[in-house]
Amino acid sequence: MRKQKIIKKKNLTTPFIMMLFVTAILIFLNIQTLTYVLNTEKYYAVSTTTTREKSDGFTMIIPMVEYTYQYQGQTYKDSKYFVIQPLFGLSNKSGTVLDIYVNKKVPDRTLLREPFERNLVNWGLLILWIFFIYIFIQRIIGNHKINKNRRLQAGSDTEGQDVSDTKPNSKEKKEEKEAKKEETTSGK
Repeated sequence: MRKQKIIKKKNLTTPFIMMLFVTAILIFLNIQTLTYVLNTEKYYAVSTTTTREKSDGFTMIIPMVEYTYQYQGQTYKDSKYFVIQPLFGLSNKSGTVLDIYVNKKVPDRTLLREPFERNLVNWGLLILWIFFIYIFIQRIIGNHKINKNRRLQAGSDTEGQDVSDTKPNSKEKKEEKEAKKEETTSGK
C-alpha cells in the first residue's frame, strides 16, 4: 500500500474576518452618509457657508468647523468635528460652501454631505474588500476540490477488492449460516 499525502483544507476564517474589518472601517468613515441614506425622508438638503474654523474646546487639537444655515425662515448655528472630511475634498476654511442635511424634526441637528466617490480611501478599501472576497471564494473552491479528491481516493482504495468480501449483504449472511448448520449437522 502506498503512502498517502495528506492535504489540509484551507482556512476560510481569515479572509472572512478581513472582510468584516474592512466593512467596519468603511462604515466608520461614511457614518454620516450612511445615516442620511438610511433616513432620507427625515433630512432636508441645504447649502451653507462656514463662518469660522476652530478646534475642540478640550484638547485644542481636533479641527472643527462652525457654520450658520437657514431652514424654514429661521437661522441656525452648528459646529462639527472636521477630522476625516478633508478626505472627501471638503474644506473648513471660512467662506467655504458646504452641503448639509438638516434634520426636519430637530433643525439644529445636521449632517455634513460627504461625497463617497471623492474619497480615495473609500475606493482603496472597496478594492481591498473585493480582493478578500476573491480569496474567500478561491478557498471555498479549493476546499471543495480537496473534498472531491478525498471521496474519489476513498472510492479507488476499494477497487480490485471483492465488494462482497468487504461488505456482505443479508442474503449472503443467511446462506453462510445455513451452510455452517449443514456442516455441523452432517458432522454429527
